[in-house]
Amino acid sequence: MKKQYRYVLLFFCLSTFLSLSSLFATTVLDFTVQEQAFIKEHSAVRIGIDPNFMPFEFINDKHVHSGIAADILALVSQRTGLVFIYDPELNWAESMQLSREGKIDLLAAVGHTEEREQFLLYLKPYLQFQRAIVLQSTNDSIKNFTDLQGRQVAVQQDSSHEGFLRAYPDILLRPYPTVQE
Repeated sequence: MKKQYRYVLLFFCLSTFLSLSSLFATTVLDFTVQEQAFIKEHSAVRIGIDPNFMPFEFINDKHVHSGIAADILALVSQRTGLVFIYDPELNWAESMQLSREGKIDLLAAVGHTEEREQFLLYLKPYLQFQRAIVLQSTNDSIKNFTDLQGRQVAVQQDSSHEGFLRAYPDILLRPYPTVQE
């Protein structure tokens, strides 16, 4: 998929979301001619998801995309008629790979990294979150990133956290395809 197409799609989804004054707004959206043509030509949008990125997005026990990103996409769908298609069996690493290959149109909950700028277009984020390192409660020897030098740290493969931690070359990263692993 061409980068320009992704840009139009991302701009369209974000502008639709931002135009919602509240979750239950009843005002009619005034789409440009270009946006109307996009909706007509691209009614189905392939999305990549992280099935375990709670509360932002996840696959629930009924194999349905859920969470904050899913709620936003549902509003966009309701207001535009676009249908968002996903594979509930994909993990995050697989979604990222399909995105690299141009087989995914949209990632609704993706952190920014310089490496991803090579194949993704970013707009202003609608979510922000903090990074955290989780330790055993009995561990009081790690206070900052430099204390992790020479230690193994598990991280989700292809996550923005992995990219962030790569800036600390003395940390021994152990990437895993899913959070559960």
